[in-house]
Amino acid sequence: MGQVTASGIWYPDDSDPSDIKTLLATVASSIEDTVGAVVADTGWVDIQTNSGFEVQNGTTPQVRKEGKRVTMRWGWSSKGMTTAGNTYRVGMIPAGFTPSRTQYGPVTGNTVVRSGRGIVWGDGAVDIQTAADIASYYLFGNWNWYTD
Repeated sequence: MGQVTASGIWYPDDSDPSDIKTLLATVASSIEDTVGAVVADTGWVDIQTNSGFEVQNGTTPQVRKEGKRVTMRWGWSSKGMTTAGNTYRVGMIPAGFTPSRTQYGPVTGNTVVRSGRGIVWGDGAVDIQTAADIASYYLFGNWNWYTD
């Protein structure tokens, strides 16, 4: 009864009933089963902030997964960052949102000379490396990566 495309989507053939509602329901269900996980949107999910650190301006850093693409937003204040030029493990991204490969990129500080580098590890750990001067905050400006 019916045929299935190479992508796994069902469609009717001559042996199927002619009831259009039944056919459309079957096709819709097949499409949802096949592509639902590819286009699913989790909405924004909070990132855990590690002990000794604080979020910037009361706004919790978050991740959002749309299909396999993850977006990260917001950041951390420098509370707990005591030495310039060091790396601080500030948070942990929930399982299912972690990158396929370690992600490196700039994080925005309160001034250009007080920016830094962010690192998101494959296990979900989030690090901030400070520059020669410590900024008052570090923002991850809508970073994107893909999961496996």
